[in-house]
This record gives sequence, structure tokens and C-alpha cells, in this order.
Amino acid sequence: MECSLFFRIGLLVLVALIATPFVSAATVQVTGPTVISSPGMYVLAQDITTSQNPAISIKCSNVIFDGNGHTINGVDASNSFGIQVNNGGTPLTGVTVKNVKLTDWYDGIYFKGVNAGRIESVTATSNVRAGISLRTANDNVISGCTANENGQGMYIWSECSRNRIESCTMSSNGEMGLWLASTGRTASGIVYDSTANQVIGNTATGNRRMGLYVDFSHGNVLSNNHVTSNSAFGIFLDYSTRTRIESNTVSGGSEQAIYLYDADSTEIIGNTVSGAGDYGIWISSSSGNTLRSNVITQNGKGGIVLNGEETIPANDNTVVSNTVRDNGDVGIYLCRSSGNTIANNLFSNPVNARYGGSCGPSTWSGQQLAGTSIAGGPAMGGNYWGAPSGNGFSDTTPDANGDGICDRSYAINSANIDLLPLARASGAPATVTTTAIPTTTVPSMTVTELPPVPQAPFPAAHALPCTIEAEQFDVGGEGVAYGDYEPANQGTNTVLRPGEGVDIDTGGGITNVAYTRDGEYLEYSVDVNAAGNFVLVLRAANPDPAAKAVKVYLDGAPAGQVSVGPTGSWTVYQEFAGSAPLQLSQGRHVVKLAFEGVSRINLDRLAFSTVDAPTVAPTTMATPPPILLPTPTVSPTTGPELQTTSLPPLPGGAGSPLDPDNDGLYQDVNGNGRTDFADVTLLFNNLGEVASTYPAPVFDFNVNGRIDYSDVIVLYGGL
Repeated sequence: MECSLFFRIGLLVLVALIATPFVSAATVQVTGPTVISSPGMYVLAQDITTSQNPAISIKCSNVIFDGNGHTINGVDASNSFGIQVNNGGTPLTGVTVKNVKLTDWYDGIYFKGVNAGRIESVTATSNVRAGISLRTANDNVISGCTANENGQGMYIWSECSRNRIESCTMSSNGEMGLWLASTGRTASGIVYDSTANQVIGNTATGNRRMGLYVDFSHGNVLSNNHVTSNSAFGIFLDYSTRTRIESNTVSGGSEQAIYLYDADSTEIIGNTVSGAGDYGIWISSSSGNTLRSNVITQNGKGGIVLNGEETIPANDNTVVSNTVRDNGDVGIYLCRSSGNTIANNLFSNPVNARYGGSCGPSTWSGQQLAGTSIAGGPAMGGNYWGAPSGNGFSDTTPDANGDGICDRSYAINSANIDLLPLARASGAPATVTTTAIPTTTVPSMTVTELPPVPQAPFPAAHALPCTIEAEQFDVGGEGVAYGDYEPANQGTNTVLRPGEGVDIDTGGGITNVAYTRDGEYLEYSVDVNAAGNFVLVLRAANPDPAAKAVKVYLDGAPAGQVSVGPTGSWTVYQEFAGSAPLQLSQGRHVVKLAFEGVSRINLDRLAFSTVDAPTVAPTTMATPPPILLPTPTVSPTTGPELQTTSLPPLPGGAGSPLDPDNDGLYQDVNGNGRTDFADVTLLFNNLGEVASTYPAPVFDFNVNGRIDYSDVIVLYGGL
């Protein structure tokens, strides 16, 4: 009996989930230029050389195009695309392009109006404008790709937000390895419409202008990238604020390794910066930036520059805990820059600090506090002023009482004095004769450590059962009530919890904890009046296609997890129940949510309910929440939509659908008493009927609140 074309195409996606060394007969073989307008899996069977534009046109959602290692070659025609994914004004979702080589096009791959798609293991070479280009495209992942010898390696521009570019190589491109940009200047002014993109773990090397270029784009993350030997700049931020540049290796180039222009509130943290022809890090006409824990060495002219223009100063920057040594001339240079905080840095250069232009005073030391300094001494205060020859101020100035602070202050100029310069970790040699310029002697200080703030619920006690907003994490601070990589709140709401480092956002009427990253955590103290079992439910948004398991700890011991399924957007929230109820005795307990191996979740709130009433009070939501599934140790919920045994048979089924494990999901779709491939086939062939006439929860296998193509894939994966 011959299967329908729709059925045969659909099964291709399911077969793709099995790692087989051959191509199933159910896949659609592509042998030449093709327009794809139906969901399914398409496999390129041979190399293609063509002048047809585009060679492959994808115009619908839920498509996997597998190049199978073949090449699609063009003729360098203007505005031509090897693979174009675009359906005019209708957004597409769930499109994957992988394992293909693209050469001699205007753009090798062009995603426009595509959301939640993937570009994997693609090689794009010798394309006129860009190897890979995204426009008006959100929440996509570009992973494991190579973009060499194009105009731009990757061009992510105009209304592109929350995309992730990871583990890619961008080399020997004519301009930039990666160009990330908003719409930019228009007739009505500057438009910043690309935000919150992540560029993580990539290599950008040998590009003829810049490695990574961020232009008119805010709130992005550039981390763990290897950016080397690009002709001019390594990383360049232009009119882009609130960027995090973290844990990158940046080296080589004739200009600066990291350059900021009009890029306020940027964090440059934990980078290794070396070998640039000019300066390691140049901050131009930008204020309110943080440079922390960077190693800046062996750059041609110097380490750090804070340089303002006549009308745009470079003020109020924080430069702390950096190692700046062995640079060609100067450690830090300030020009038209005032009000900075520069402390706990190790400087060891021919000239450690120099001023130019008109500058007001900056703060060169903080309060003397006990703790290991960057020089290894027992106190933190100012900076270490060394010299490559070993005879710098901090190298030779005595520390008679061994408190880690030199016995005299250090004058940079008359308005800028380090009152607490750091001493050698072991104290100055007794035989040293000092010849430094006389400066004001600092009276000895008594260091008083403030007692830690005890952990406590915020803003008041939380008696279970109750709902706790995510931003109501405990009082106690970093390392006690929460763990967050950045010391400052990176979100838009800095008023609600002043002084705390948790990233809190407010938008669309919802305040949430945002920018979650692997290794961060939140703690909440709760009070129990009578011992019992409580179900924990998180209301969260997950823009990615995979579920993410948030670990739960109770009083420090593992207590299960909450799997946060895909919600389709950062702003669509759904509710997700924990894997097991929390068994709580009478008294106070601490519940910890740990993002271990988890990132990119927006957390709105936590709800604790008794096992007898595990549902959460209704709220106004962008989409209906999924049904909360009972845990293995709890009696099944008796809601009619989960327990009904009288669902009508699907067309072609043997009987009414059945729920073999009583989990509320009807895996036995055809009602024949077992779960097998026939159930997958029946559900796929009746998706439209199921979505319109059956209760959504019974076939919502991916728990996203609706019946769609992804439920077929999840059901198949569970066989």
C-alpha cells in the first residue's frame, strides 16, 4: 500500500533522530536547485554548480536540510544566495541547515525572518558579502561552522536578537570575522534593534580588519573566544553598550586588541590580551565601564587607555584586579578622563601611569581591607607599582609592619595619588635604600571587617504554601544567598534590589531574573508550619528547543530538578513542576535553585503547593501553561482531561488512545495496547485533527502547551 507524500516527508524528520550511516528511502533527495515548501527532511545527494538564485530556497517551517558533505557552488552573482531561508513577511521556525559547503555566492546562507533555527557544521568559503548572513532573525543557533575567505565571515544584522554563535571558525575574511549590527543610523535617528546575542567559544583569526565587530548593538555577550592575528583590531565595539567581553584570548593585530568607541557600561572581565601593535585595551569616549581580572601583557605601546574626546569624556570607569605588565611603554594612559576607580592592579611597565589632556582626579586606592591582593599580600588597598627591572616603587618601598601596604603613598601627579600602594608579598628587603619622590605619609589604619549579613528571607518570611517572585531571593549577598558571575545587576531593573548582583529585568509587565548562566544559583528561605510534602513549580521562559534541568537543593542536599521545557520565546512563560515533591519538616528551610549546565532561562517565580492541591493560582499569561504532571510518588491528578478513557479513536486507529503509564500523556495513540512506531505514524498523519478536536495535554509530549510537529519527534524519541 503506497503511503501519502505528506506521510513520507514527515517520517524523514523522525528518521533523522537515529544516527544511521545510510540515508533512509523516506528522505527527499535533492539533486539540483530546489524550492522547499513542505516540512520534512531533505538530503543533498550530489554537488551542485549553478547560476540559479537561490540554489536552495526554503519557504516553510520545520525543515531539516542536510548537505551530506556536498558543495553548492555559485558564480559570485550580485545578491545571490546558495541557501535562502525566507518566506516573505511570514516568519519561519524550526529550520535546520547542516553539513553543507557553499562557495561563490553573494551570501552562502541567508536566514531572513527565521526564528529558533539552526545552522550546523556548514563551511562557507569565497562568498562576496558573507559566508553566513542573518537578518530579522531571532533565537537561532550557529554552531560548529567554518567561514573563511568571504567578505565577512558572518554578518548578523538588523533586528537580530538572542542568537547564539558558538564553536565556529572565522578566518582570512576580507573585512570582519563576525559583524554583529543593528539597523544603525536611519533618517529618524539611530536604531538599536539587535540585542542579547551570544558569541561563545569561537575562533576569529587572520581576518583583514577585525576579528569580532559589534556595531550599534546592545547587551551582547562575547566569551571564551580565541581572537588572534587579525590585521587591525581583535574585538571592536562601536556605539554598543552593556556588552560583556569575558574570558577571551585576544592577541596580535596592528591596532588595539580590544577597542571601545562610545560603548558605555561594558564589562571586560578575565581576558588575556597580548601582542597588539598598539595598546591592549583602548576605551575611547566611553564611560561607566568595568575592566576586571584581565591579563594585559607585551603589547607594543601599552596596556590600557582611557581616552575621551572634547565633548565625550571617558569617565567613571572601574579598573580593578588586572595584571598589566611588560608592555612597550605605559601601563595605563588617561586623557580627558576623570572619576575613575583604579585599584588592586599589578603594574610593571617602563612607565606605569601617564596623563595627557585635561583630566580630573581619579581614585587610585580603596579602603584597606584584609584579603589577598593581586600582589599576593595580606591586604587590598591601592595598586602594585613595579618595574620590569625589579626596582619599581612597590618592588623597593618598605612595608615595616608587614600589612601588605607600602609605608609611603605613591604620587602619579599632584591630583592623583595612590594612598595605599601594595607592597611585595613578603615585605621589602631590609637593605633597600629608597629614592622615590617624597610624598605624603599615610597614617596607619586599623582594618575593621564588617560582619557578614545573615541569610534571611526577602522581603519577609515566606510561609508555605505560597508563591515567591524570583527576584525575592534571600538577603545575604553573593556567595550566601546567590551566586552570580557579575558583581553588578545586568538587567533593566536596578531599583528593586539595590546593591545585589542578580540580574533582574522588567518588561511586558513581568519582573524576572534574567541572563542566567551555567554555575549561578539562587536561594530562598521558606517556613513550614506543619510538616508535609510540597510541589515546587517554576514559571519560566526558555527560548531554546531543548528542555533545561534546573537542579533543586533542600538545605544543601539534592532534592530533584525542574525540567524547563521550550516556551518559544524569552517573553512567553509557562509553568513546570519539579521531578519530586519536597518533604519538609516543621521549621525554616532553604531551597536552592542551581543553574548547573543550564543557561538562557528567564525565571518569573516559584510556587509551593501541597501535594493534595498541586495546581498554581491562575495568572494572565501569553500562552496557556502546560498541565503539571504528577511525580512518581504522588497519586495521579484526577483532572478529567488527563484521566479520560473515552477519547475517540484517531482516523486509522485500532481503538481509543490509551495512557499506558498513567502520566497524563497518551503514548498509545492507536489504542492497540502497546507503544510502537505505528503510534508515531498515526499521530503524524492526524496532526491537524488532533490539534483541533482533542484536549491538548494528552498529546503534548514536548510540554509546550500545544500540539505540533515537535510532539511527533518527542514521541518517536521515547520509543
